[in-house]
Amino acid sequence: MIQLKLYSIYWMLYKFGFTCTSFVYTARLVEKFGFTNQQVMSLNFIYFTSSLLLEVPTGIISDRFGAKKAISLGAFCWFLGAVGYTYGSNYYHFALCEIVCAIGAAFLSGASDCWVGGHFNDYQKLVTYRSNLNQKIRILSVILTLAVGLYADKASLDFPYYIAGLMFLMSFVVTLLFDNHVIDKEHKIPSFNQSLKFYFSNIRLSSLGLLALSNMLWLAPVFMLWGPVMRQDMQLNTSWMAIGSSVLSIGMVAGGIMERKLETILNRNKYLTEIALQVLKGISIVLLAVNIKSGIGVFLLCFFVVEIFHEASMQFHFNHVHKFYIGRPDEATIGSIHSLLGRMGGGLGNLCLGYFADSYGRQYSWIISGVMMACTAIIIYFTVRTVEKH
Repeated sequence: MIQLKLYSIYWMLYKFGFTCTSFVYTARLVEKFGFTNQQVMSLNFIYFTSSLLLEVPTGIISDRFGAKKAISLGAFCWFLGAVGYTYGSNYYHFALCEIVCAIGAAFLSGASDCWVGGHFNDYQKLVTYRSNLNQKIRILSVILTLAVGLYADKASLDFPYYIAGLMFLMSFVVTLLFDNHVIDKEHKIPSFNQSLKFYFSNIRLSSLGLLALSNMLWLAPVFMLWGPVMRQDMQLNTSWMAIGSSVLSIGMVAGGIMERKLETILNRNKYLTEIALQVLKGISIVLLAVNIKSGIGVFLLCFFVVEIFHEASMQFHFNHVHKFYIGRPDEATIGSIHSLLGRMGGGLGNLCLGYFADSYGRQYSWIISGVMMACTAIIIYFTVRTVEKH
């Protein structure tokens, strides 16, 4: 189907835009502009806070005016944000870029899933399509990261942003070819209060939102600060950062394969699987933190393990939670409510743990993150069990 092929191209280009810049984002701000850990993470706090405020309104707009319009607008905002980051020169420029990117993220979070889901009658076929597409992206990201990183080492840390801008621009152009999302007039779109009631009246669904919040909260310092760990703490160059990012991409491939291969086992008790993967992720973050000074080989191996559990967890979580509300007239709104909780966690993590990293060191912020991620997941699990019994 031509529309699904177009979506695949769009999603690849969109993801590649992130791939090009993610491994130099923090290092570039720290080295070129002299930002502290807290300043870098405060920029992400601005991003998460802005997208949090816009998440639900953009989901409602998408449900009422069509997913295609929301996707195109979101993709264009990411292009503007990438251009702004390429040519920005101070904190306020980058803060504005974060707000623009947040607008893009808010429009895309519910609309993309709603649009592509509308092209499948069988949910399992949607899961297979999405998993296969993401696996292709992970594999290609290994090559892309190495190529961009090696060239950036010879050119400058600005180079990845030129490539990212091009990727986001092409993704926007592709979205203009999408068909229009047709709203089923036979089913009235529920009011926002009804959508909110649906989400929070289902204890399993709303607790998955809390799990997403916890995940983003404790992951914030790990994925924001690994670049400075390699560049400053380990005194490694951009090529090593590209290698590190490629190792993470390979870990993502392995995580995606693991989740698919163990699908039957993992689906026996989906909720317990969510908790178990979160706990294992937390433990792997602690393992990573205690091995920061053990050399680049051990460090990358530990990060590889973290990425396996992270990607398996995220892929399973997305397919699990989406099934709660797929096909509803307010699907994008429900998806936005769920995303809002995750973004809330990311905002809090960037605000609080950046200061902790500046005051006590990146290693200790990672240890705290890993321990708290595992503990929070266990607390959520037993709380839900208790509520359901009563």
